[in-house]
Amino acid sequence: MIQIVNFSGGKDSTAMLHLMLERGEQIDDVVFFDGGWDWPQMYAHIDEVERKTGIKISRIKPPKPFNYWFYEHEFNSKKRGHLTGYGWPVASARWCTRQKINAVSNYLKGKYLFADVIQCVGFAVGEERRVERSKEKNHRYPLIEYNYDERECKEYCYSLGYTFGGLYEYFNRVSCFCCPLQSKQELLMKKRHFPEVWEQMLEMERKHAAIRAARGQQAPLLYKETESLLQIDAKLRGKD
Repeated sequence: MIQIVNFSGGKDSTAMLHLMLERGEQIDDVVFFDGGWDWPQMYAHIDEVERKTGIKISRIKPPKPFNYWFYEHEFNSKKRGHLTGYGWPVASARWCTRQKINAVSNYLKGKYLFADVIQCVGFAVGEERRVERSKEKNHRYPLIEYNYDERECKEYCYSLGYTFGGLYEYFNRVSCFCCPLQSKQELLMKKRHFPEVWEQMLEMERKHAAIRAARGQQAPLLYKETESLLQIDAKLRGKD
């Protein structure tokens, strides 16, 4: 049996990795998917995890980076005709998640062909419904087995000396820096405390809008529900 740690770099997967090491569990590979949209602080954290554990983390990249799908990919929309770039992922069309699943699956098939592979996923106590929805037979959930919830995972990581670059001081969860699934409050925290990342997101939307406009495409770029990121930015100005 091959046992893989699915490693996002967040508090839960970091805690899971260290707890498995403490218990002397078999770890054959630690896999991190890098689509190019992770926080700068998260990339630094992953380097730190490698130093603390002595484990070389396998960094898996998709055949084409997320920016390609965001700006350049051309496709036909049933409602809006020919378009360039998917734009921001939305809850109903998370093209980024599909890229991640495909890239990790191809990596595991290529490296561990014909092997019995178990993937360890960092779902914590309180996330049992996510386990029920996933219905993956080859997945294991060590944090639930160890009875660790998200708060305990964060405290455990802090006790090991990790800080995550301060990200968990403002966000309950840390995913891609431009994830539209964050709340308006979290977006405000990002704008106030990580202005360089916020400006990068605005520039991404401006660039995509310019590309579509140059090709005569009028489809709106929406970040949340009916609003673009630029519209959200205008509403957040001056807020506490």
